[in-house]
Amino acid sequence: MSKRTLFLAIGLLALFWVAAAVLVQADNQKTDGVAVAQPAAQATIPAPENVEVSLSVFPEVVCPGYNLYYTFWLTNTSESVILSGAAIQADLPAGTWFDTGNVNQDLGGSIPGVYKETYDDVEEKWYRWFEWQTTDDIEPGERIEARVAVHSYSSLPQGRIITGTFKYNVTESKRSRLQVSLPYSISVESSVDRGVCEATVTPTPTNTPEPTATFTPTVEPTETVEPTEEPTPVVYGCLLPLIFN
Repeated sequence: MSKRTLFLAIGLLALFWVAAAVLVQADNQKTDGVAVAQPAAQATIPAPENVEVSLSVFPEVVCPGYNLYYTFWLTNTSESVILSGAAIQADLPAGTWFDTGNVNQDLGGSIPGVYKETYDDVEEKWYRWFEWQTTDDIEPGERIEARVAVHSYSSLPQGRIITGTFKYNVTESKRSRLQVSLPYSISVESSVDRGVCEATVTPTPTNTPEPTATFTPTVEPTETVEPTEEPTPVVYGCLLPLIFN
């Protein structure tokens, strides 16, 4: 091999090494940017001024097939500002279902609540959610409550996280200059643990010969038939030709 060919080969190797180093550095910068831009695990947006909210779930550790009870509170912490037009919305948490035959008991609070659902033919997917709304003024220091009970699927795997998210809007009363706020949200989590099932289902024996006058409620599974996670809507149009034949 001639000296010219040797120098040419060395030069090509040097150029290749420089190009590889530049590509690696650019890739590292791109990866760093993506890591910084990752969203938070929960989409919780802090409450606006003059408003305090809280969200609780019971139990925080649930046996699959048992109920989850969500309670949302919104308090007007102002000393003079009057709030009105509060609207609250919560999607049905993934891994749970709602008993539409027991709406009056499982959905309510200090303001009326409704359950809604719709099927998207394009996406072939159900959308289910709850809504609460009040047109009454929320006076300074006053608190409103929205609550709902849902049922977890008995097929949920061990360690599954169930997230409940409540979104809300508030407005200031016309008496203090109407001002519409941006939507806010708060989330809470429960975890599935089959280890608590036996302790929940098996009653604790007592030595008391007669029942006491008071009754302590316990979390019990609902007696209603558990639906599938994504029921398919019935298309009645396909049955007409069979009926007439």
